[in-house]
Amino acid sequence: MLFFDADNGIVRMQGCTLLQLCINYVKKVNEKTLIATEERVEL
Repeated sequence: MLFFDADNGIVRMQGCTLLQLCINYVKKVNEKTLIATEERVEL
């Protein structure tokens, strides 16, 4: 579950720190970029 604290603009996940969220987000973006790059190479 995501919680948004409008007072200080911090997005928090239950049982997860903001840093972990950022790391997970970067990993997801990197995975999508790698997949897209591999698809282009195959074409």
